[in-house]
Amino acid sequence: MIIEYCKQQDNFFDILPAKNFLPQWYTCIKNDENINAKMCMPFLDSFLTGYIVQSSYDIDVENGNVVSKNVAIREPKTIQTPTGYFEKEYMWSFLYNIKIENNYSILITHPLNRYDLPFITLSGIVDVDDIMVHGSLTFFIKNGFSGKIVAGTPVAQLIPIKRESWELFYNNNLKEIGKNRYLKSSFTKNLYRNNFWHRKEYK
Repeated sequence: MIIEYCKQQDNFFDILPAKNFLPQWYTCIKNDENINAKMCMPFLDSFLTGYIVQSSYDIDVENGNVVSKNVAIREPKTIQTPTGYFEKEYMWSFLYNIKIENNYSILITHPLNRYDLPFITLSGIVDVDDIMVHGSLTFFIKNGFSGKIVAGTPVAQLIPIKRESWELFYNNNLKEIGKNRYLKSSFTKNLYRNNFWHRKEYK
């Protein structure tokens, strides 16, 4: 599957595979220090899935106020502020176009499990069968943060999703299947990684 994109301006955002953005705090965890975090494949997959939008310029923040001509503030404010963040509603201006094959959408969200970042980007899903034109995405600055969001910081994660019709069905037989797998995992090291996990590729 191919994702095509182009930037409208060269001094804004870049898009790169998410695997290039493993956070330093994660890579510094020793296996014997926190085995659940470092050896958990679902947790690792959250960092590796899709693509990252990274800032290509520095963004100065003073007491919750973004000082950058490349970041817009939404007036009047339209979304309830997440707990722990300044009231002002800012917008990343994503000046690029994206296209995938028919029946695909893109989930645009805050970089998964990156709560160490001094902001939070809200989420949206965009259908990109034809083309996704440039737009904006809301973000909020974390309370108490003053400093610089340096160039190269991941500001959003793009995850392609195929649109299909789904139906929720209650299946009581899964109870026994799940019980058996749980018992097996108690005696088998790395059961999920070695038997159920599938490698994903985003180049």
